[in-house]
Amino acid sequence: MTPDNGFRRQPWRRIAAFGVDYIVILVFIGAQIAWRASQGGLEMPPPDMSTDARLALQFNGFLWTTLPVFLYFTLCESVWGRTLGKRIAGLRVDGTPGRIALRNALKFLPWEIAHTGLWHGWTVPLFGEPGPIALVLMSVANVLIAIYLASLFMGAGRTPYDRLSRTSVRPHLTKR
Repeated sequence: MTPDNGFRRQPWRRIAAFGVDYIVILVFIGAQIAWRASQGGLEMPPPDMSTDARLALQFNGFLWTTLPVFLYFTLCESVWGRTLGKRIAGLRVDGTPGRIALRNALKFLPWEIAHTGLWHGWTVPLFGEPGPIALVLMSVANVLIAIYLASLFMGAGRTPYDRLSRTSVRPHLTKR
């Protein structure tokens, strides 16, 4: 019997848990967009935006979106061992707070790579023509996501970010 009491893989439960958490993320982003729109702050970036302006907007996006999402996952998993999605799916993350923070930094790395491609590889982010930088960065992000997903179904079902951070995801067993 393995140290995880025989529970070797939970691929569909992990995917479902992330799906629930992604709904939380989308609600959060939707609330931000609604708030910004009510403040008159939604404007299309100009195509001739400087690199400094693109960096500033990407950093702003990191502060208002990526960082809160990272903190949601890291704090929930460090304090309670699970996010809302993992709670519903009956899963928990085992690891120290530092290891869980590393896990989530690695987990959301493809997301930030994709954001970099959007801000620095398109004539107008999301609406212009993608250039070679965007295509390379988006491809890298997609390959990493594919590796993450495939790893759930192979071997012990541990993702590269679980292995590198030395954390694990297992069923949450409640006391009766």
